[in-house]
Amino acid sequence: MNIPTLIGTHAHRWLIDEPHGPTSSGACRICGAHREFRNWLWETDFTTMTERELVA
Repeated sequence: MNIPTLIGTHAHRWLIDEPHGPTSSGACRICGAHREFRNWLWETDFTTMTERELVA
C-alpha cells in the first residue's frame, strides 16, 4: 500500500508491510525513512477499552 505524506522537501511514498498485529512497518521509496503505521483507525473501532484490556 502506498500512502503519500508531505514531509520536508518531498512527499513520502510509503511502502507498508502486510498487517501482522497492531502495527506495520513502512519505508519511504524516495528517502528510505521508516515509520510504524496502525492497522486500524480508532475512530472506527467499536471495541471498548475494557474489552482491549481483557484480551491483552
